[in-house]
Amino acid sequence: MSRRLNAPVTIHLSETTREVEECIRRNGKSPVKLALDSGLGDVRLVAAHCVHPVNDDISILSSTSASVAHCPISNLNLGCGIAPVSRMMDAGLTVALGTDGAASGFTNDMFQTMRIAVLAQKHLESDAAALAPARVLWMATRGGALALGLDDCGALRTGMRADLICVATDRPHFQPGLDLAAGLVHCAGPQDVVLTVVNGRVLKKGDRLLVLDEEAVLANARSRAQRLVAGL
Repeated sequence: MSRRLNAPVTIHLSETTREVEECIRRNGKSPVKLALDSGLGDVRLVAAHCVHPVNDDISILSSTSASVAHCPISNLNLGCGIAPVSRMMDAGLTVALGTDGAASGFTNDMFQTMRIAVLAQKHLESDAAALAPARVLWMATRGGALALGLDDCGALRTGMRADLICVATDRPHFQPGLDLAAGLVHCAGPQDVVLTVVNGRVLKKGDRLLVLDEEAVLANARSRAQRLVAGL
């Protein structure tokens, strides 16, 4: 079906040590090898997490069209560990950045996700220079587009879709602003986004959301959450 619809397949792989150990015990191979041997190496695979690749898992993945979705905040929050994304990218794998959803990481904030991705990799590698800001910024933009097979977005370039945000970099916490990538990764937050454009359509300008009734959305979310809690 993936080949027929030209659609990617997303699957969690090697997220926890228990998953890896049980898979090896039951199948004699890692989750990565089991997935690829099952045919997922022949389609556009988005492998979520990959926190615990073993043996030659990384080189095997890099020999396919697979991409990895790195979700550092979720992985840390759930105690899964830290994925070796520098090794993956050095091996030629496309690594995208994700949140895994607010239910497992308490946030969908991609600025925070970029920052934690850098800090976690520094800790993993015991190297203050691990995962340069420009590299994680690429993961959050172009890497995500490529992982999903979208060739026409994820970069500010002629012919690309007008999918972009404008960030106010003249604010005090950005100064002195000598390295734009470092500023976006280590200093920026959602509050600094002053314009959001998707495929040429302006969705948010300043603090005003132009396409949804924000109060109604929030009221509906609170109401649903209250009903859910009441039913537990």
